[in-house]
Amino acid sequence: MAYQVVVPHAAIDEMAKRVLPPQTWNSATPSQRSQFSKQFTTMLVHTYASALADYNDQVIHFYPVRGGYQGRNTVQVNSSIERTDGPAISVNYSLVLRGSQWKLYDLSVEGVSMLESFRSQFADSLSKGDIQNLIQELAAHNRSGSRN
Repeated sequence: MAYQVVVPHAAIDEMAKRVLPPQTWNSATPSQRSQFSKQFTTMLVHTYASALADYNDQVIHFYPVRGGYQGRNTVQVNSSIERTDGPAISVNYSLVLRGSQWKLYDLSVEGVSMLESFRSQFADSLSKGDIQNLIQELAAHNRSGSRN
């Protein structure tokens, strides 16, 4: 379900590119980039699908884009999720314009960027090997059915 709901509205290529150090992305072959994007997407869906499924009947407030969006190709949309059992949760969406559609390339929950979290997680793997090693680790993680 998350693949049909979330992935079409995400700039997976942009996420995959931004989550890796520029030198790693730039030195990767087209095949490695494609493999990484596929494994990263699977991990992303596994990680966030269950978290998103926990939201039921909460009110979400979206705030106007500061400075508007005309003539821009990236924007940040701020929101808050009202909860009955605690304080509101701040969620900010970073979007990039792809053709005529705005697509998600990052989100921050309470100031913690999804891409920054993954970037730091991947840095450890990349320090021990190259992108092929990271792809293999992600594939193993995804096969194991891990959700984090």
